[in-house]
Amino acid sequence: MRLLNLHTLQFEEFYSEDDTPPYAILSHRWTRHEVSHRNLVDGCDQNSAGYNKIIEFCNFARSRTTSIFNKQRGLREDSIVHWGWLDTICIDKSSSQELSESINSMFAWYKNAAVCYAYLCDVPATFEGAAAVAKAFAESEWFDRGWTLQELLAPRDVIFCDRAWQVIGHKCALHAREHGLSPKCAMNDHKQLYGPSLNAEIHQRTNIDHRYLEKPICIFAASIACRLSWAAYRKTTRIEDTAYCLLGMLKINMPLLYGEGSTAFMRLQEEIIRRSSDQSIFCWTPAFGGLTHARGALLAHDPRDFARSSDIVATGQSPDTPYALTNIGLEIRAKTKKIWDSKANRYVYVMQLNCGFPGKDPRFPYPGIGREEELVPAILVLEHTSSYENLYQRVEYCSPEVLAKKGEEVAERLFYVRA
Repeated sequence: MRLLNLHTLQFEEFYSEDDTPPYAILSHRWTRHEVSHRNLVDGCDQNSAGYNKIIEFCNFARSRTTSIFNKQRGLREDSIVHWGWLDTICIDKSSSQELSESINSMFAWYKNAAVCYAYLCDVPATFEGAAAVAKAFAESEWFDRGWTLQELLAPRDVIFCDRAWQVIGHKCALHAREHGLSPKCAMNDHKQLYGPSLNAEIHQRTNIDHRYLEKPICIFAASIACRLSWAAYRKTTRIEDTAYCLLGMLKINMPLLYGEGSTAFMRLQEEIIRRSSDQSIFCWTPAFGGLTHARGALLAHDPRDFARSSDIVATGQSPDTPYALTNIGLEIRAKTKKIWDSKANRYVYVMQLNCGFPGKDPRFPYPGIGREEELVPAILVLEHTSSYENLYQRVEYCSPEVLAKKGEEVAERLFYVRA
């Protein structure tokens, strides 16, 4: 990891987490005239807006105390950080290998930072009025970018700053036991350092549940579909980054292939299936106005397809038998329910997944079968294709009346589902 000395603007590399000193990390929206690693080393672009942002970040981080974990004492103490990390200059993007390693490591770098400062250049200075600041914060483009999702979720503390580097407020709060304070004192102490909590505003803007904002480690307990739903309305400049910006949040490590286009998101889903038994990856519905879907496709084409999957809950139960992707599709052994669909003149096969949602959800055409209960199981509805004996494809829509039929229980058998 390459860090910037906040005092000298010199770089130093650290090769293990134990040797890496406490550092502040910057989250921001890229604008024109950003400074690259090579330009900073060569002393170029010192009159640019990007260079001014670097200097302002260094000055701001040096001037503030930060809660840093003291390994010897086993608690957090207020101190000043002397190192910083910025994605514009701490990655040498002229090296494709370094870029790939950095993107695969970025979630961990944000997670391990002593503090994350989110600079919102489109939010007016706080002295311009609380109402104007609150409105601009809720509408900030920072919440629309793909890369800032992990920058919001991974760090313990995110401190939001306006365009004048005045603190607006913060995400999350210190745990009292780690700070050696009572819960009330910890809350007041944190508010003095970082301003008011913005968790309610962030939840309203992003639809991310409070538990994931307050405890970053909890995001890995969220279902795959739920996590992908958080990225549904975010944008990236490069289409491949739609997938690459989600790697850490999904605990996936894979090589970057700029130029592959939308294949990157397909490849990401394939990696998820290889490494995870969470079948909520199949719980999506085609996004209105999204990319054209191949009829019967099992995998989504875009994170927008998961926009209505935020309520999906993973049960944590492993499937009865393993499944894998093959050259003709998903190979899976499962029990199903065979139902005759008279309107479409076909049989459909209903496969229960190891995930579900609370109660009935009218947003899905057929997310599950069951009465109002604590968790309605999610299902995958298939139909047979004529091209191969055991080859099936996903049914894009089947009426709830058909799915409510009793049907015929089919013993466990082999299915190939077209991906």
